[in-house]
Amino acid sequence: MYSITNTANYELNIEYMECYENTTKEARYPYFKVGPAATNYTLAISDRINTNDRDGMKDGNGMPFSTFDVDNDSGTSKCAVKRHSAWWFEGCVGMANLNGKLDRCNETSLKSVYWYGRREGLVGITFVEMKIRRKS
Repeated sequence: MYSITNTANYELNIEYMECYENTTKEARYPYFKVGPAATNYTLAISDRINTNDRDGMKDGNGMPFSTFDVDNDSGTSKCAVKRHSAWWFEGCVGMANLNGKLDRCNETSLKSVYWYGRREGLVGITFVEMKIRRKS
């Protein structure tokens, strides 16, 4: 991802569908970049420009990428292990986990794919896509 986003300016579009809803939602970020390996693939992202839901990526901005075997989060425990996911974790309870386990809606947990949406608390996701596009 660094090799791609380092060549030009990119934007990020995330499409997702929350449990119990039949509409696809969108989170758009006009600036998206992943840093080099020397920075542990640190996330640089602008504020979300469509604000119907909470900004699930905001707490990951400036954070290095954590995996099961490389703990780069700011917490004292291994968030990638606890959340069954690799992600830009600030702490172990983030606003989004789009690489988590795809669970049934009634089984959503912090190990699941989730986005803190319009509703209070954790909302599971039944579909998610992250897309980048080069800005002209």
